[in-house]
Amino acid sequence: MNNIPVDFLNRRDVLIKNGLFQLLRFLSLSVNSLDEIVRSESSLLLPQEFEYIKKMLERSALCSNNIDTISTLVIPRKPLKLQWYLCHRSPVRSATPAIIDSTHNYVVCKLKTNKSIFINNLNIPSRMTPVLNFCNNTPKQYCENVSISLICASDNCVIAQYRYNNNVDYDSNIDIEFKQPCFIKKDNWYKICFHWPKDDNLFSFSYGIQCRDTAYTSNRIYLEFEDVFSSSDNYGSFLRGLKFCL
Repeated sequence: MNNIPVDFLNRRDVLIKNGLFQLLRFLSLSVNSLDEIVRSESSLLLPQEFEYIKKMLERSALCSNNIDTISTLVIPRKPLKLQWYLCHRSPVRSATPAIIDSTHNYVVCKLKTNKSIFINNLNIPSRMTPVLNFCNNTPKQYCENVSISLICASDNCVIAQYRYNNNVDYDSNIDIEFKQPCFIKKDNWYKICFHWPKDDNLFSFSYGIQCRDTAYTSNRIYLEFEDVFSSSDNYGSFLRGLKFCL
């Protein structure tokens, strides 16, 4: 071995015969690093080998750039469309009208679910038409002014509060839309409180209600309801239904 002249061809021949030349990872280099090797006096690459490796590296770099550009492209996300379900509490039997006055001015509906859900809409009755309205041409609408609170029953933490103040028809339904969905955690009781302000000590009005189902089952969801009135003389279900999302 010591008698072999150290020149370009002999060095290449030693690497090739011992299978070392093919282990040199030229294709893992950058184009600039390959240029530095070729410019070196001890480079063992032939001109045609250099051109071939350079073309392969340039193609690889072009492909990598395209992939990087695509992978970092910011694409605006489309808004998530939630599927809302309607929970309607079916009437079971009739009940006397609920009387709201300065002494008894709130109604509570307790709610529990077996799966965590979001709710964004409540359905309640509007006031019954006063007797005097049947005798004259008074307006068939009135201004409903009620506050709604969603409270966690375990710690009395107020999750959300809304004020509904709109003109509505007598003897109809009122849909109360929340500003944003409210989260209801599974297996926990929540209180939906309806509260009327004491603007006048003499005010008194009636709501037509029925006794409704205390349970609702659909879409793998089981909802439990419990109705509570501020007056022991009132009984029935003030909350007619709600909209929820899984």
